[in-house]
Amino acid sequence: MMRSLNRSMFLFTLCLLVSTQHAHATTVCAADVAQINAAIAQAAVDSTGMTIHVVTGDYTLSPTGFDNASAPALGSLVFQGGYNADCSAHANGAAITTFTGVGGAGLRLKAAGNLRLSDMSFVGLQGHSELTLLGAESDDLILERATFRDSVSTSLLVQMTGAESGRISMQNVLVFGAENAGGCVVTVAGNAGKALLANNTIADSSASMGLCVSGQMEKQVYANIVWNISGTDFVSSGSDVLSVRNVYTEFAGTMSSGSTDNFATDPEFVDPSNGDYGLGEASLSINTGGTYIPGGLASFDLLGSARVLGSQVDRGALESTASDLLVFTVSNTGDGAAINGDPGTLRRAISDANDAGQPALIEFALGAGCPQNIDIDRVLPKIAVPMVIDGTTQPGSTLNTAESAFDAHICVVIAASPSVPSVPEALFVQSANPTSVTVRGLAFSGIVSPLKFYSGSGHRVLGNQFGGSLPSGPLFLRLDPNDISIAFTGTSSDSIIGGPDRIDRNVIDGDTGFTGIGIFVGGLENDSTEVRNNLIGINRGGTTAAPLGQGIVAINSGHVIVDNRIGACSTDAIRLTTADHVTVQNNEIGGLLPNAVGVILNADSSSNTIGAAAAETGRGNRITNNLDGAVWIDATAGIFNRVRDNQLLAVPSALANDAMVLDLGAQGADSNDPGDADSGPNNRLNYPELANPVHAGNAVSFTAKLDVPIGDYTLDVYTASKCLSNGRAMADRKLLTLNVLKPQSGVITLPVSLPANALNPLALGATLTDSGGSTSELSNCLDVDRIFADDFE
Repeated sequence: MMRSLNRSMFLFTLCLLVSTQHAHATTVCAADVAQINAAIAQAAVDSTGMTIHVVTGDYTLSPTGFDNASAPALGSLVFQGGYNADCSAHANGAAITTFTGVGGAGLRLKAAGNLRLSDMSFVGLQGHSELTLLGAESDDLILERATFRDSVSTSLLVQMTGAESGRISMQNVLVFGAENAGGCVVTVAGNAGKALLANNTIADSSASMGLCVSGQMEKQVYANIVWNISGTDFVSSGSDVLSVRNVYTEFAGTMSSGSTDNFATDPEFVDPSNGDYGLGEASLSINTGGTYIPGGLASFDLLGSARVLGSQVDRGALESTASDLLVFTVSNTGDGAAINGDPGTLRRAISDANDAGQPALIEFALGAGCPQNIDIDRVLPKIAVPMVIDGTTQPGSTLNTAESAFDAHICVVIAASPSVPSVPEALFVQSANPTSVTVRGLAFSGIVSPLKFYSGSGHRVLGNQFGGSLPSGPLFLRLDPNDISIAFTGTSSDSIIGGPDRIDRNVIDGDTGFTGIGIFVGGLENDSTEVRNNLIGINRGGTTAAPLGQGIVAINSGHVIVDNRIGACSTDAIRLTTADHVTVQNNEIGGLLPNAVGVILNADSSSNTIGAAAAETGRGNRITNNLDGAVWIDATAGIFNRVRDNQLLAVPSALANDAMVLDLGAQGADSNDPGDADSGPNNRLNYPELANPVHAGNAVSFTAKLDVPIGDYTLDVYTASKCLSNGRAMADRKLLTLNVLKPQSGVITLPVSLPANALNPLALGATLTDSGGSTSELSNCLDVDRIFADDFE
């Protein structure tokens, strides 16, 4: 039986001892080109990373431009415009920070860590237009809200050269007027990882090609416009490209299955001769770009205006003000006994929108004061048409701006009426017609399942709060917890909870002793729901426990759980049950707010990924200080569950039943069996047995004994700053990955050498993953500590 979460109080100090500290990037506020170049130069020697905030204004680039090719950034490099004079405030949009090139001025930025450029315009570049990600594992290259105008003899090159599971994200970028642009106006390239190009406009160029995507990376291209290029608009080479809802006239290459809704209709730009690439009122690109892309739609367009003002996003880099939504206004906090509610109520607004049979916006005008309570005593009408229910339209509402907390001012609360024992649902999507629903900026209190999506796709749940407390003047309004705050069931698919931007984050708050579920994702088999960038079991301040029973429960296949913070769950933070092909990456699970178990897989769950994907590295989760283990693939689970590149730490004295940070079967350390002939979760793959540590200068070598069937394997070696009381390892930081071919049956002993000067670890641990994706338990904890650098001990 799981131990009570109440014991977390006396473990608080121990949790602090094993938590990982992260260095913060150096931040520079720059108001001239010389200051920017100095910061770029400093980035070449600053391993903590460099963030350059550029003050709004018009700048002239000298012939040397910005170029760090000879001395790339050692860590991350963030280059962002739109700041006020002291960089205390920021405005989104490319138009307010402009660099004009003279002579041979160009832009060439390279970084070994994450690379990001946003909120800038470049005019007349001649030397280079290049962003290169050099990272070896899982870094991101992000280009958003940027304009490149009238470049001469240079193309925009966005590429990854070494990131095995890195990502390129290019969104809301405008490139136009390029002359003889080196063959392609824009080239996006990489041989590993992923690239997402969404809502960009590439237009009016004499180049022979417009958008070129090349290499073996996974390529996803959504809702872009490539128009009036002298040659072929859109070219793909290497792996197939997924092309969805793009505008172009010619394509060369091979598209993957699922490519759809591309057309060659003139986007009807407003005034391209004067640089206005907004969409004219009659453009068929308005409200036809969809509501869902992997990772979530950006919240702002090229100029910093809100995205998705209609039933769908517009194609291209600029969102028009045209909306196809019928507007229904909620002005009455009551509910009413009538089946369709009293006039002005939320119940009446949803009912009237359903009757109209067209996409609808539900806005709020509930009078002065915030928050305003709407008490309901029964389920609201089932939503049957595309609909946006937007609590941020209520006066006094604000969006979240906090980096790791939730400071949104929510002014509309939907609550179960005190006069009824329970309300099963609040907003319920169930329709035979294609329906996408966005719910934004609302709070929910005391309802069994406030949001339930039973059908449709492209749903978005953005910036809401479930339970907890809301600011109410100088005081706080306490909300009751909900049983299952968000549920995707039935045939729902391709939807997102949260998103890439801070304003998209949801917070799901429980209460002491509460046993409910934060998020349940099921829905249509083989279609994904994304859960991204939310606070779950953590209060809106981001620091205090808001206990749930379970954070996220996922069934069926294809879901993505990424970038969330999950804590204080009395059973488990994430449970995969009858689940397959679910990806769990880059979440912070536990830490100073421990859960019972971090991630558990059961009930035939197979072919799931916790951390790095196949043949890749990085994207690991930080699953630390949880009281009954980090990752538990229990006795009922299936096979091919990959667990790689995660930080898996525990407070050893807290683990129940001598549990492991990575556990197969019943809780507790398994023993290897001769020949590895047993079955069960992940086929109970034998773990590597580490021995014989040897120091040679600053290098460490050892042996790994493998008693597994013939086949291909991946050996991951980790630092283990602490060992469990049963002698098994934890995983603090990955040091090395080796691909191993075992050509014969029986036991083999593999010599392993760590890279010289990689670290000076106290102890080591390792896992083995077979070619199908089944990962073993963590190995024995190998002590490699030495007291003296000259080996005299």
